[in-house]
Amino acid sequence: MKSKEKIKNSSKYYYNLGLEKANANDLTGAVKNLKAALFYDKNDMNARNLLGLVYYQMGDIVPALSQWVISSNLKKEENAAIDYLKDVQENPVQLDTVNQVIKKYNQALVYAKQGNEDLAMIQLKNVVSMMPNFINAQLLIALLSIKDENFKDAQKALKNVLDVDCKNPRALEYLQETETLLKPADMKAEDSDSEKTEGPKKKGISSVVGKYEELPSNRHRMVYMVGGIVIGVLVSLVLLYPSIRKASSYKYSSKIENYKEQLLAKETQLKSNEKDIKEAKAAEAKAKKELKEFVGDSKTEGIYDSLLTAMQYYGDRQYTESADALLNIDRDKLGSKKMKEIYDDLEQKVYPYAATGLYNKGISAYNQGNYKDAISTLKKAIKVKDTNVGSYFYLARSYEKNGDKDKAIKAYEDVIQKFPGTNSARNSQNYLNQLQNKKAKNL
Repeated sequence: MKSKEKIKNSSKYYYNLGLEKANANDLTGAVKNLKAALFYDKNDMNARNLLGLVYYQMGDIVPALSQWVISSNLKKEENAAIDYLKDVQENPVQLDTVNQVIKKYNQALVYAKQGNEDLAMIQLKNVVSMMPNFINAQLLIALLSIKDENFKDAQKALKNVLDVDCKNPRALEYLQETETLLKPADMKAEDSDSEKTEGPKKKGISSVVGKYEELPSNRHRMVYMVGGIVIGVLVSLVLLYPSIRKASSYKYSSKIENYKEQLLAKETQLKSNEKDIKEAKAAEAKAKKELKEFVGDSKTEGIYDSLLTAMQYYGDRQYTESADALLNIDRDKLGSKKMKEIYDDLEQKVYPYAATGLYNKGISAYNQGNYKDAISTLKKAIKVKDTNVGSYFYLARSYEKNGDKDKAIKAYEDVIQKFPGTNSARNSQNYLNQLQNKKAKNL
């Protein structure tokens, strides 16, 4: 008993340290202490919820949501995590922003690994414009700026990090490095500034104006000289006019050709731009579709909401409803490794219990003549457990009753192939013969 109390007290001690550091904007230190608190007591709701808030403040949205989801499943009443998740869930604009930030940041990482620093920087600037407190994005901006020897931009990004997390060790290390690298440049800048202030030595007025020289006073000489110049110009014009005209014509024809080439280049560029616009619109449509699948809208539930719904149903031991929600999710479209792990864990826990419930629900719909619902539910029952012959047989019957003879034939064949020698297989063969005979008569 005493050892349990010591463990609880250790957890509370580290929680209080984490709370103190969080209030002092030492978020990295807070994370370290809160993780230590959870190491001693994983059910410490205060530590887990505060860890989520700290992650959220740092811009690490997925870890924040993960902590709150775990917390809300551990305790379903009087738990602040439920309110945090509800606030995020009910704000589609915020969800949209989070989704875009995660995608753009991941794309920036890909660009950076490929050596496309300019493209990575563009994505990162978009990320921090949407979420200025995203520490990892600011740190990556700083690293890329240091690599590009743009130390002032690096310092700006690092100061943004320290405004959020005042003792972030990586930011402090990078900042010290940039200050070291900046010192020689600063000294050169100061030297050049001092040279600018001194400027070139002033010259005397005489050296600028020069000396005055008298012109010849003989007016006749001036008249002859001017007359000779005028005559020379006239002779030159008469002799050179045909050549000038020809050169002028060639000049204008060359300009026309140049204009034609420029016009052709513009048209080619315009077509290329139109192609780029079409590709951009297609990419935008694809992104909107993916966002709708992830977040959902007023009519449909998104992937994230479906996963939360499945978790809530599992917590309430409503396994059939939980499986139903999981079957609406495309696992490959889950955004993070953590979400996929949650999905796989739920699938293993829920499906064994849900198979019977889905089968009974499908049979009930079949008996009531609601064949569309029966088809939908029995297909899910088969996905959950593909060894139940009844699910296959009544799926075939539902197809036939619903008027879809081709799918009914295929479903009866599945029963015969998968469950040979059973009553369901023999009955399926009889129904199959009847359908094929009717089909042959119609031909």
